[in-house]
Amino acid sequence: MTDILNITTLDKYFDGIKALDRFSCRVRQGEILGLIGPNGAGKTTLFNVLTGFLRCDGGRAFFQGKNVVGKTPHRIRGMGVSRTFQKLRLIRQMTVLENVLLAFQDQPGESLTRVFLQSGRCHSQDGTNQERALAYLKDVGLYEKAGDLAGSLSFGQQKLLSLVCCLVSDPELLLLDEPVAGINPSMMEKILSIIQNQARNGKTIVMIEHNMDVVSHICERVVFMDMGQKISEGTPEEVKNDPKVIEAYLD
Repeated sequence: MTDILNITTLDKYFDGIKALDRFSCRVRQGEILGLIGPNGAGKTTLFNVLTGFLRCDGGRAFFQGKNVVGKTPHRIRGMGVSRTFQKLRLIRQMTVLENVLLAFQDQPGESLTRVFLQSGRCHSQDGTNQERALAYLKDVGLYEKAGDLAGSLSFGQQKLLSLVCCLVSDPELLLLDEPVAGINPSMMEKILSIIQNQARNGKTIVMIEHNMDVVSHICERVVFMDMGQKISEGTPEEVKNDPKVIEAYLD
């Protein structure tokens, strides 16, 4: 199976403390990879480095053969990498539909030149984006909420909306930071089903998750992190029974 992401010896320091310590990992095309470990292990820091929100202090990360280290979040997203955040980055004072529309890449209306010289194209693209956004919302069961403020949604619905905003750019690689944490079982089942469907359609997913039942159910492979390092890698069962993993959790 082809590697879509190759991470090599990434380092990241915060005030002399190593958040990433020569972390290396390969992610295969079309797989769902679980990223697990105790709080403070470096999991979200890794996502922040891979998506340009933090600069690393060493190492490289190649997505489809191109180094993403040092590039801006907008550039990396344009390359085909999209993510969710543990703390949801929705604009609560805007509607559900408006949040989804903001997630589209390279909209014609973002350029003043296009607005004045290609106004017809801008209106056409805006209409297309709205149709696509509504189709996504219908697929996930949020169509009736399209005109509601994002802040009025339940926490589970906000998690679902955040995932939709991640998907509309049609990324090849999705980095999901605790996509089902803190939600009820029915919403969890819905979100996991969406994630699995993305993998069936050829997308690649790396997800941070603490619930080992979820990890065992959905992930083909797991990487366990602790203190910025990769401690163990393998199937969920192999990692769960690795003495180094057991020791890290006991400590």
